Amino acid sequence: MAKISFGAIQKVQNYVEENAENFKYLEELAHGITNVLHNELKEFNVLSRIFVNLPYKSLPKTNKQAVDALTDSLNVSSKIKRNTQILSLVGSSGAQAQWNDRSNSQGHVGIPLISTEFIDGIPMMARLLGDLGIDIEGMDEAKAGITSNVIEEEQGLFYVDDAHTRTDKKGRKIIAAQDFVVAHKIKTVFGLGGNIRDNAYFTLIIFNNQDIPEEETKLALLLTSVIADAFEPYIKKGRIFKK
Repeated sequence: MAKISFGAIQKVQNYVEENAENFKYLEELAHGITNVLHNELKEFNVLSRIFVNLPYKSLPKTNKQAVDALTDSLNVSSKIKRNTQILSLVGSSGAQAQWNDRSNSQGHVGIPLISTEFIDGIPMMARLLGDLGIDIEGMDEAKAGITSNVIEEEQGLFYVDDAHTRTDKKGRKIIAAQDFVVAHKIKTVFGLGGNIRDNAYFTLIIFNNQDIPEEETKLALLLTSVIADAFEPYIKKGRIFKK
C-alpha cells in the first residue's frame, strides 16, 4: 500500500503559503498547487484537480461554451440561469501532458449544480459533495443557485477505496468513468474541500493507481484551510481565470 508522507503534504502547504500572493489569477495558483501535489505524490498519483463553484454569469466565454454544450447534450440548458452555480475546474496536473492544462479537460470544465436530481445523476459528484459536507439537498432550481447554508462543515474528506468496484446506494459505480479507471489502473480516489467565503468553496480530487488507506489520506486535510485562505482574495476580487 502507498503512503502519504507528512513531508509531501508540508511541501504543498509551504508552496501555497509562499506563493499565494504571487499570481494575478486564481487558476495560476491552483495549477501550481496541483502541480506540486502531483510531483510530491508522483509514485502513485495519476491526476489531481481543483474546482471552485462560480456563478454562470462570471465564467469566461470558453467556460460558458463548455457548460452550454454539456447542458445541451443533457437537454437541461433551460435550467441554466445567470446565477446558477458551476463547479469549475481551476487547476489540473497529472501523468499525461494534456492533463496539465485545465482547458484540455473533456466534460469537466464546468459542472452545473442545477438541482439535487441533476447532481444525483452523477454518482461521483453526489458522493463527493455529500462527503465534503456540501448540502446538495439545499439546491433550489427557483433560486438557480445554492442556499446560504451550503457548507455544513469547515472541511470533509471524500474517499473511495476501490474505483473499479465501489458502488453507491443505487448500485452505480461511484467513479463512473470506468474507461479512465481501467486505462490508468485507478484504485484509490480521495478528495477534500473547504469553505472559501460566503457561498464559495473549493474541492480537490486526487486519483491514484495504488491502494491508500483512508487514515493515510487524512493527512491531506492539513491543506484545507491553507488553500481556502489563499483562494479568498482571488474570489473576493473576481480574479479567477485568465481571459
